[in-house]
Amino acid sequence: MGSGCSGENRGRDSLVNSAADTLELVVEHSDDAIPDSVLNAAKCVITVPVSTHGESGNLVAIASCRDGSDWQTSIVTFTGSLSEKQTSALIIVILSASAEAALSKAELDIRRANRKPPLVSTKALVTASDLTSDYMVYKVQSSGEISPGDAEGKLQFPQGSKDSLALSKQSRSLKKYGKSLESFLNAIVPTGIVIHHTALISSDKLPNGEKEVDSYHQQRGFEIQCSGKTYHVAYHYLILPDGTVQRGRPERCEGAHARGYNSYLGISLIGDFSSRDNSDGANSEKRPTTQQMKSLVELCRRLRQKYNIPLQHIVRHSDIASTECPGDRFPFNEFLRSLQTTMERRSLSGK
Repeated sequence: MGSGCSGENRGRDSLVNSAADTLELVVEHSDDAIPDSVLNAAKCVITVPVSTHGESGNLVAIASCRDGSDWQTSIVTFTGSLSEKQTSALIIVILSASAEAALSKAELDIRRANRKPPLVSTKALVTASDLTSDYMVYKVQSSGEISPGDAEGKLQFPQGSKDSLALSKQSRSLKKYGKSLESFLNAIVPTGIVIHHTALISSDKLPNGEKEVDSYHQQRGFEIQCSGKTYHVAYHYLILPDGTVQRGRPERCEGAHARGYNSYLGISLIGDFSSRDNSDGANSEKRPTTQQMKSLVELCRRLRQKYNIPLQHIVRHSDIASTECPGDRFPFNEFLRSLQTTMERRSLSGK
């Protein structure tokens, strides 16, 4: 009896590890991604690793469904036909409450979609109408690249009941999977840039760099798990008054700097450029320093080129939220002109 249970748990551990490896593969190696708004709307994420056949020949998968702020993980099976030989893993994102209920109560019919599910490369800004689908199917190649998938069949819990994984919460495989799922949900392909200023992080103090901002943002609950590490700093980059550029969270990790725009990269200049809050320059320089602006232009030039970001997707925080950030003294139009001129010069020189 003990040996049978041990063997069953080993099999489940292997399945959980395979699902975790699939999610990590996408995060680390795919040049594309499922849009942030799709993942934020997900009620369940189901991962079907490559060649995970159960005793009946069905494909065995791992399903994680939201339970408040937590995710409950279970084993499910997929019975049906694929558009190609199962050499690619599948990721099925459940979006509607009715689809989640169908899966939980009995089984969910998966049918081939009339339109391809969105990716950042095809539709970076997803509308509400795009999220009306019950589910979206994606496939993951062995290289890690993710693309629209195609499948038809039924998803269900074993014996038609929602049977949570019989694994200890402390098991290594489930811990690994939990971290991989969180990283997958927090992964982005940047589609824009938001410019900020830090202002004061306490009543009378500017931060002196990334470590202080990270500590302050930790107190505000901005923690994120991404690529196996924990970050608190909400921005992707900070620029010091002397022009030094410091990294915050990684570029491929979702930000926590602008609600609704956290798939944009957040760049914050240390300083307070608001005429209301820093009228006499007591808090910091009234305007960004020459070195800061030079570094900002060069950083944005590199990021635009790397992620093919259009100029109109570079915005101030105040353009997308009710805030003065980065301050009315921030020379935004001058910055955009400098950025465009720099891009044109580099283009002409072939660099």
